[in-house]
Amino acid sequence: MVVSTIDPQSLLESLGEKKMVLMPLDEYQALMRKIEELEDIHDMLQAEVEYRSRVGRSFREFLAENEAVFDLPG
Repeated sequence: MVVSTIDPQSLLESLGEKKMVLMPLDEYQALMRKIEELEDIHDMLQAEVEYRSRVGRSFREFLAENEAVFDLPG
């Protein structure tokens, strides 16, 4: 069996149109953590905009409506 090292860039170029990325798993996991954090920040900012424009509701109202879901004491 012959095992050879292939440069990822050469492999992608040989496949033609670029449709994939090769990266080490630890870099991928770090990237995914950053994306999830950015999504959380986006959601937080969106909620703040809604609340300030009176479209949203207070956190107390939310908790009251979802008491059973979160198993919170009344």
